[in-house]
Amino acid sequence: MKPSVQKIITKLAKEQEKVEAKLEKVELGAVQDFEKAAEGFKKGKDRTENAISEVLKLVRDVMDIKDRIAQSYRKAEQLSNGAEESIKRIEKLAEKVAFQAKELGIDPKKLIDVSVVSDVSSVEGSIENLKLNEGIIKNIINI
Repeated sequence: MKPSVQKIITKLAKEQEKVEAKLEKVELGAVQDFEKAAEGFKKGKDRTENAISEVLKLVRDVMDIKDRIAQSYRKAEQLSNGAEESIKRIEKLAEKVAFQAKELGIDPKKLIDVSVVSDVSSVEGSIENLKLNEGIIKNIINI
């Protein structure tokens, strides 16, 4: 017995409905997966953008500090050079005064301000500290 054309069409229509239902399930699953992924992305979006903004702000801060260090270092270097020249001059003059005072039998400490010695020592220590950190400073400046 041959199935009637009507039965075949009905059966094909039912198969078509099943295929469409499965396709809708697949499509619905894909949409749900997309929505879930999009929701997760949106949650992370603000954190990501905030982290990037924070690091870029810190970079700008570091660059500003780097510029300030460079300016400060140049100034300290110039003043240190001037101070070293002044120290040499003071030492020569102190030797000259000490020599002349001894020739006259006078205590040189009574003729000159000896507190300058501690000032010289203090400045020399600062200059030495600057020189010890010069490599670090130059590395920072050249970043």
